[in-house]
Amino acid sequence: MADVIAGASDAGYAAYSAIRHGADGAVIGADTAYQAYAAANGAALEDHIWEEVREDARRIVHGKDPLAARLWSIREPDWFARLWTETQAIWQADNPANWAFWTRWFQAAIDGTPLTWELQRDIALIDNADWQAGPARVAERIAEIEERHRLRREVVTLRAEVAALSDRVATAGAPASQRGHNAPPALIDPEAEVRVETGAIVAALVEAEAELAHSGPSPAVLVRVGQFLLNAIGRVGLYCAGLADVAAQEAAKKLGENGLNLLIAWYLAKSPAIQAVGQALLAYASKLLAGH
Repeated sequence: MADVIAGASDAGYAAYSAIRHGADGAVIGADTAYQAYAAANGAALEDHIWEEVREDARRIVHGKDPLAARLWSIREPDWFARLWTETQAIWQADNPANWAFWTRWFQAAIDGTPLTWELQRDIALIDNADWQAGPARVAERIAEIEERHRLRREVVTLRAEVAALSDRVATAGAPASQRGHNAPPALIDPEAEVRVETGAIVAALVEAEAELAHSGPSPAVLVRVGQFLLNAIGRVGLYCAGLADVAAQEAAKKLGENGLNLLIAWYLAKSPAIQAVGQALLAYASKLLAGH
């Protein structure tokens, strides 16, 4: 634990250094302006800051998260607004792409809508060598981390939807009489096959979710899961195509709103999302392999 804390501390200092000395040292100009303002308005500045400390303490006493509140509880001080505007102008003049994340990060803190702790933690733990390489390299690493977190959120959302539908279908069930229509040969028992397919998709998404939680996910695992999802969509598509036969269509109508019919309808609507996640996993894995 001590090593992790030390690493986070080193990375945090490096981040501060990268921001403060970025854009050819121009950010120091804003820092100098702040120091000048502080020297001329020391009492007012101190009052502003201590009032916010007291407000944070009040929120904690009442069981509220101070990070979920705006940085300035009453009114943003003029000196702060001016310096923040100047800092953004400096970043824009240097290279907006290098500073896009830091602009969003700090604005989110000002608004009381901070970025997730997991994302901030992973960025703080970027290798020191990357921090020392300068803002452009840091921006690249942050983009990679944000893409991984974004993809993981998509996987989590899809997994929850498929699992919820699977649970709903499990309580409905299709009658045993709806067996043996002219669907593909592998689908002797369509209800059982669709249930198995659903469970397998959930399991694959759980695996992808766990892999994307790592700072260095395995491309091989992501490729395997991504390809599985694309293949699963193909298999479900073959089953749904089997319903084109008139007898099967009539059988489906008799199912009404029970489990199997619901599942088929859901797959037809949701297959593009499953396919998109599968393709995204393959694309992300390719980027990881290209970077090695």
